[in-house]
Amino acid sequence: MPVGDAIAGGIIPGQTQDLNNQFGSIARAEGKQIYVDAGELSFRCGDRVGYVYAITLEAWQPGGSVSPWVIYRIAGYLASSAESGSAAAAMHIMLGTFHMNQQWLENFARESNDIAGNVIRESNAITQTTIERARQQDAQMQAQYAAWKRNSDENFNAIRGASRAITGASSGNGGGDGNGHDCNPQLGTKTVCDDVGHCKSVDASISNWYADCSGTFYPGSESGSPPPSSTSACWNKGH
Repeated sequence: MPVGDAIAGGIIPGQTQDLNNQFGSIARAEGKQIYVDAGELSFRCGDRVGYVYAITLEAWQPGGSVSPWVIYRIAGYLASSAESGSAAAAMHIMLGTFHMNQQWLENFARESNDIAGNVIRESNAITQTTIERARQQDAQMQAQYAAWKRNSDENFNAIRGASRAITGASSGNGGGDGNGHDCNPQLGTKTVCDDVGHCKSVDASISNWYADCSGTFYPGSESGSPPPSSTSACWNKGH
């Protein structure tokens, strides 16, 4: 299946750094060196959009001739633009709740002659950072949205107060629209899409929305800047 020109992604700086910090002590315990990459990629494939998240590990003995490279964790989806939001949400839930079976890990470690249990430590470190990243992204979205909602509520209350004062002065009553009703306009929604083709209906009161590589949209800052670059390899502004 041919992949179109719309491709974005790369290394996830924050998680890559955290993993390599954790793996330093594990590598030293085995007398080897380890380097870990966490990365993600979004793409368009025909009329569908896709996403891949992976963690890879390269290990080598100083002066050795063999350097194995393994895929330690991989997840992704391929879906229509309309279903990409649900696919991304399901994948985030999966990554945020996934735990390795400890009994299986122990059996694998024994079969690998891993007396120190570093296989278990490596796997648990990968699992924990993956879960933590999912939690950070969720907390970041909730915090940003809460801040925007507070700002929207304050603006709405200020406008409503001014409207009541003007209406009350002109109609002679304590407020409302002159017919006994309070002014209570409903905030609308708008549809935003990123450069790859992920689209989502979002709160229209928020000016700037950004999609990460998976197609999940987050509120940007009021100044227009995207969320922190350490949490995603690509932020695409919705349009």
